[in-house]
Amino acid sequence: MGRIYASTSNEITKRETDNAKLAADMAAECIVLLKNNGTLPINREGKIALFGGGARGTVKGGTGSGDVNTRSNTTVEQGFINAGFEIISKDWLDRNEKILKDSKAEYAEFISNKSAQTGTPSEYLSFNFPYSIPDDAPITDNDMIDETAVYVISRISGEGVDRKAEKGDYLLSENEMNNIKKLAEMPCRLIVVLNVGGIVQMKEIKDLEGVDSIVLMSQLGNLGGDVLVDMLTGLTTPSGHLTDTWAIDYTDYPSSAEFGLNNGNVHEDYYKDGIFVGYRYFDTFAKNVTYPFGYGLSYTCFSINTVRIAQDKDKIFIDFKIRNTGDKYSAISLQLPIRSLKPLLNPRNLNRMKSRI
Repeated sequence: MGRIYASTSNEITKRETDNAKLAADMAAECIVLLKNNGTLPINREGKIALFGGGARGTVKGGTGSGDVNTRSNTTVEQGFINAGFEIISKDWLDRNEKILKDSKAEYAEFISNKSAQTGTPSEYLSFNFPYSIPDDAPITDNDMIDETAVYVISRISGEGVDRKAEKGDYLLSENEMNNIKKLAEMPCRLIVVLNVGGIVQMKEIKDLEGVDSIVLMSQLGNLGGDVLVDMLTGLTTPSGHLTDTWAIDYTDYPSSAEFGLNNGNVHEDYYKDGIFVGYRYFDTFAKNVTYPFGYGLSYTCFSINTVRIAQDKDKIFIDFKIRNTGDKYSAISLQLPIRSLKPLLNPRNLNRMKSRI
């Protein structure tokens, strides 16, 4: 019989402490800065206004096999409290928490009754009837602020919870959109945080006046709140890059008609993109996007100096120097021979690449 290495006491062991630090360090490198007009980083400590379902209901990971049992989950709100911030939007957070609690209680009752009627275990029913986060409470005139505001958008996804091209899922919900617009009109700095495991349509708020910064927190595990606040306050600098192409519209993805519930088949999806999968489609057919594959900003600035571009038959070689020219963050200099690209690039595309560099 195999040996079980789980903890045998409630005391936090050195192993857990070491692993927690490693997980936090790795999570910090995953945050992607999508927009910043100079608002970030913010001063550590002070007052902060938190809104959005993810402020208290921060999602640490996926569902089903994507879930992991942890001792605790540091929410975004708790992360700000741990850093010494005063939360000035507790009335809204309390109102929204009641909506969330009532929604979860109603869902639990529905699953329980369904299980009793059908004899199907609740665990299986949750796959066929997944829980959805309710819409956020509306922000009213009584919630007016002139401090920095952080709006956290959360989504549940994973095994048994396919994403849908609907409001409150791939699209922003009605109240999320209205709340962000209302905050954007207030005399405050507004940071939108995406606590999501996949893409959310951003075309409505990407260039919305008053939205100063957009951060893809993603799902950072049980220490996510602390990791996010460290990044927002400049203890760490964002260095993550997108692993997906963020299209302007859902239907811009060639296989979108086959995704999940769209074709009525939740068990099998057929991708018909051929070699034009992912960014290759958008780049080859010059399709505009909200954010391209590999996109990600930083708190510092870099200079890029192209040393050489050469072609040898079906290969292209690019040598360039990158230097961190920022004042606050340590400067580094390196020379990288980037990569050899086989027949995907021809001489015509090489000229396009030269013009971009």
